[in-house]
Amino acid sequence: MGGSDLKSHPERDTPIVKADNKNLSFQRTDTTSQHNHVTVILSLGFKREDMISWRANCSVFPSRGEPVGLLKRHSPRSGTLWLLEGRLLMSAQREASGEYGREGLISYGATDPVLSNKRLYPNFYQTLQNDQAQFDAIVKLLRYFGWNWVGIIASDDDSGETQRRELEKMAAIHGICIEFSLQLPPNKYYKRIEVPYSRCSKDCLSGYRRVLQRGKHTCCFDCVPCSEGEISNKIDKDSCQKCADDQWPNEKKDKCVKKPTEFLSYDRDPVALVLCIISVTSSVITCIILGIFILYQDTPIVKANNRNLSFVLLVSLMLSFLCVFLFLGRPVDITCKLRQTAFGVIFSVAVSSLLAKTLMVCIAFKATKPGSKWRKYIGVKIPNFVVFICSFIQVVICICWLSISPPYQEMNIHSYPGKIIIQCNEGSVVAFYTVLGYMGFLAAVSFIVAFLARKLPDSFNEAKYITFSMLIFCNVWISFIPAYMSVMGKNTVIVEIFAILTSSFGILGCLFFPKCCIILLRPDMNSKKHLLRLEC
Repeated sequence: MGGSDLKSHPERDTPIVKADNKNLSFQRTDTTSQHNHVTVILSLGFKREDMISWRANCSVFPSRGEPVGLLKRHSPRSGTLWLLEGRLLMSAQREASGEYGREGLISYGATDPVLSNKRLYPNFYQTLQNDQAQFDAIVKLLRYFGWNWVGIIASDDDSGETQRRELEKMAAIHGICIEFSLQLPPNKYYKRIEVPYSRCSKDCLSGYRRVLQRGKHTCCFDCVPCSEGEISNKIDKDSCQKCADDQWPNEKKDKCVKKPTEFLSYDRDPVALVLCIISVTSSVITCIILGIFILYQDTPIVKANNRNLSFVLLVSLMLSFLCVFLFLGRPVDITCKLRQTAFGVIFSVAVSSLLAKTLMVCIAFKATKPGSKWRKYIGVKIPNFVVFICSFIQVVICICWLSISPPYQEMNIHSYPGKIIIQCNEGSVVAFYTVLGYMGFLAAVSFIVAFLARKLPDSFNEAKYITFSMLIFCNVWISFIPAYMSVMGKNTVIVEIFAILTSSFGILGCLFFPKCCIILLRPDMNSKKHLLRLEC
């Protein structure tokens, strides 16, 4: 097997080794321009020896033997070299470890990886890649097409047994499930084998994750949708990925998108528009009533009920209607700080004005008795003092609130799935309910005093109207607390705005509508003579 005879050429075709009954030859077709398509056949010098059969001597697989052919080449310089015909593992191992292998043995059929071990078989040479390369190729092919549910059919011999075991081992490493593994004689009974579907379960698409079926192969699984707030953007994922706090899965659950924001918006929420219209309308009505009282301020019905307190009360009611706008629109830090404190102070002025009116009714009744000491308390000092002190206490509470733990804008990402609620965090819950509690205390005192003074004979006694207005006021705000605590997001704002509008309109309607009706529709009743007749 001379080196010059087998010199490779870059433009020659693949060489072919052929063996007949006597010789082994080397065939190559030369396609160079000098030798156009000339087939060169060189004898390699191998001579076929007698056929060696180890069928009867095989102790491991006595029924799986095969005849083994050996071809011999002898050279004075290189010695004896044997060529092994056949591909079975036990055949190759026997001959490679025997007397032939000690001299030098070439195989063009045996491909078992064991024969590549030079420590065990130092003089054995393979002309083909071993079976490990075939296993790698098969596994890569199965993974490329996504086939993970297969069957193995191997030849019923020692080589088939080895290949079957190795292929099962590599399949397990790469997550490929084996439904059955059989060894059959070559080319027999294959039609009887029902070939399984290449996958036990269909692909889990994006938005789903795999859940293994209990008691079955790892390739058998169910596809379940990703949980709330999670996505899966690849096929056959074992787990879903959680979106960031400010993101949410799209409809297909294969992508995280920004959460939409929600607040009581003027342009997007019809409820906000309705509340805005009610607030403006109520403020206009209050302003009209204030104008009427200023226009008729010298008439008996306006003077008899402490017109200065009426003016203060009307202004505070108008501001309470307008403070609704602090609750509408996108919350920011400044509006969050102003909305509760402004509302608390304005309502405290309104309720303390009602309390001062009621106290003046009681003082006026006691001052009518001869020699009464209460006469010196009649005037503007007492009501002004009451309004100032009661309102000042609420102002102090609000200043402490803003100094210690003021309200601020908050992005609520947990209360509602799939959206971000932009709201005001009250900062200090204790301070918030202290403001409401103090306001409720003033309302309760006003109600009690007005209720006790409702039948006192005074000029156009307002006590009964104050009683009704405070009754409405107290009912509204008592109902507000559980309603406020049971809702979240923009609904809390809606509940508070409703309480502000209802209680303010209750005071406006109970105290000023009857007087406006007398001033505008019954001017004959707006006289000192008529008031004295009512008092008598």
